[in-house]
Amino acid sequence: MQPTIPPILLGPGSQADEADLATPIGTPMSAPMQTYVPPVSIDSPGGVAEQEALRCLDGLRALLERPVPQRLVLDFSSSGARALVAEALGRGEVEVACAHRPEFSVRETRLTGVWWVVDERGERLEVASIPACVSRIAAAVAAERLREVDDWGAALGARAVCTELSAAHDGWCPGDVPRVINLSLSPRGPADPPMLEQVLGRGPVAILSRGYGSCRIESTRLRHCWWVGHFNPEGRVVLETLELAEVPSAALATAEDIADAAPRLDEILAALR
Repeated sequence: MQPTIPPILLGPGSQADEADLATPIGTPMSAPMQTYVPPVSIDSPGGVAEQEALRCLDGLRALLERPVPQRLVLDFSSSGARALVAEALGRGEVEVACAHRPEFSVRETRLTGVWWVVDERGERLEVASIPACVSRIAAAVAAERLREVDDWGAALGARAVCTELSAAHDGWCPGDVPRVINLSLSPRGPADPPMLEQVLGRGPVAILSRGYGSCRIESTRLRHCWWVGHFNPEGRVVLETLELAEVPSAALATAEDIADAAPRLDEILAALR
């Protein structure tokens, strides 16, 4: 059985509510934004587990000096060492789930741009804007074109959105600047949301981001197309868009974020030694 990241209880809002990852956009969020909590110091740094944990964190520190992406395979000899590393790195603002794949887990650590990944390949830390497996899984089961609709009925707003989306998608390639369609500003009648749902559907990947306001992102059945919902502090949707991107920018760590991970890890290591 694949390992899963052990629970790390760091106070209210430090972990995502599973319902937030599973519920379609448009439903209120259930948990507040998380806040940074300093790591707990190792009580006896001379122990075997403690030394293994420190070696792992030193290995991660070395990766942060190299160009991204980088990865560090995790193969702990003891559950104690693993738990110490997990506690030291904590949980960050972004979490990813995949429908029908309970063994899959991607969680950003408190070091922005450092991710704890569990999938069929094992368990690892990755230094990246977001692990490549997220876009790969979303794209693997998605179609190259929108499904055909014989009768749009009263869903004229949905038809206009899909016409715009189809034209943008035909000219878009991975690596291009993301394209965004603002659904909140598009004319919508009662027939439009269910028609968009019928045409685009829901893909397997759900991303919850609590940075710079809460955001939930879901893949669609169209390759590289995502539902994106931004929420206010009360959990109500304030902006809903469709985004053409490998992964929407709201879930990505920036180069500046990743550069800041090294000094923050130095602080963690200093506290643990």
